[in-house]
Amino acid sequence: MNVWLTNTESDELGEAYIRDYYDKFPSNSLCVDIEGFAKDYLKLDIVYESIVEDDKDKIGFLADGVEPLKISRNGKKESVVFKKNTIVIDEFLLNESESGRKRFTIAHEVAHYLLRMKFPANNVAQYHREFDSEKKYSGPELGNLLSFSENRADRLAAALLMPHFNMKKALDKYAGGEHFTIYGSSLMSTEDRFRLKVMADGVGVSCTAMEIRLNEMGLVDKKTMADYIAQDYQDGDFSDEDIPYDRRYGELTPEQAYLIHRSRREAERMEKREVKCPACGFRMTEAGSDSRGHTTLKCQKCKFQEPLNLAYFRTMKNAKGTPDAEIPKPKRKRQSR
Repeated sequence: MNVWLTNTESDELGEAYIRDYYDKFPSNSLCVDIEGFAKDYLKLDIVYESIVEDDKDKIGFLADGVEPLKISRNGKKESVVFKKNTIVIDEFLLNESESGRKRFTIAHEVAHYLLRMKFPANNVAQYHREFDSEKKYSGPELGNLLSFSENRADRLAAALLMPHFNMKKALDKYAGGEHFTIYGSSLMSTEDRFRLKVMADGVGVSCTAMEIRLNEMGLVDKKTMADYIAQDYQDGDFSDEDIPYDRRYGELTPEQAYLIHRSRREAERMEKREVKCPACGFRMTEAGSDSRGHTTLKCQKCKFQEPLNLAYFRTMKNAKGTPDAEIPKPKRKRQSR
């Protein structure tokens, strides 16, 4: 008898749960509120504690009401038996910079709970551990970390955070519907790595989790390192002969010349957008679709000069080369005389 879910079953179960959650708690967000799913939908308790287990990799825990968890309170270490099905998360994950890890840890413990309901024989306390590449693991430690039950929980956790219907929308919204390309086992172009980061932030997961999920869903094109080298290292990449600048002020190094050529090729493949003067609408400059941050520009027509966030002031060119509609401007109220 099969006591575990297959990959396909995990994906279908995770998607079914999130669809039902969205039906009961309507949301259009691509970032699944996994904490709300656990608390409001599954009626689970989530508490944050300072976990001080001997195994420092433990950052999450699903209680069975029997096994104690070592935590630190008021500077004192103590063993606490939490109520069954309580999810305990290490409080350091409350830091804003750890949002993606916190969300996946919660999803992992929720997955253990769902698997426990489906397969009662697995009704034991469960931990979420993170692999430390610099740590030397014993055989039993490595076995626990890489166990099949942990693998199944990770797969179901990914399906909860990144269900198929949301990932397809996210790919359209953040990556223009285009697949990502991986060369060899993990190498991506700078442009694809940037798109991956934007998409991961929008879905509320880490880049690593997003990359794994894209692989699982077949949304990644695989190419060889030979393909990468063929497109990346072209004749002339280390020459500055076709780079216009006044050489009286110094010479570019081969590395600088290569990076300029690579930037040029990336820009040629990238969708362009115009930045128009907010005062008179005159074209001020052209930027790549990945341009972000603040810069000071001066309009050559009306002399407007202020710092602008390139993410706000833009006109994107669509596939036909015509500008898309800009963000509508607020209507100015007419003053009564």
